[in-house]
Amino acid sequence: MNTNYIQSIKDLINQDWSLSQPEFFITLLWTDYPRQFDTVKGHMSILKNKLLCHLHNLNKCSDIPDSNHRLGMTVFHEKGLTKPIPTLEEIVSYHTHIHMFNVDNSLKNITPDGLRKLIQRKIGSTVKKLDKTYNNSYKGVDVRVWDRVRHQNYNFKDYERYRGHQDEDLTLDYKNSDFISLLD
Repeated sequence: MNTNYIQSIKDLINQDWSLSQPEFFITLLWTDYPRQFDTVKGHMSILKNKLLCHLHNLNKCSDIPDSNHRLGMTVFHEKGLTKPIPTLEEIVSYHTHIHMFNVDNSLKNITPDGLRKLIQRKIGSTVKKLDKTYNNSYKGVDVRVWDRVRHQNYNFKDYERYRGHQDEDLTLDYKNSDFISLLD
């Protein structure tokens, strides 16, 4: 894999995050344990559109404002070993990480738990493939305060881990990510 490509992606993302540092780090699990990048990308597109329509009180996705004027997301889909049912073998499936920024405009005083409940219960009730399970040992939606030391390079580890696997260079979901530095 081209290290210049990876560095270019890191530079673009860090440039965006210097303009608007993420405030939340969100992990999403999917009930169908997607094994194809396009499948998980489709799930995320549905969730993102429904969330943004809800936050802006819109009926049509085409009315969603650009990312300079709304909540923004940098989206990664990470591969991991999963055992869907205890009797089955482990499989490699995708889960999603969202680095959420520009939160002040639409979710000004929300707590991580409040955002989890919004995504899991309100938005999740209309997103069939989102895993709504939540207990001490398993969280279908997990929301944490974004920590630069922990989260800034978190999703770049898969570029090396999955070298030689299908789509190892596609952990960044550029279609569902917002790049505010490109809008200037």
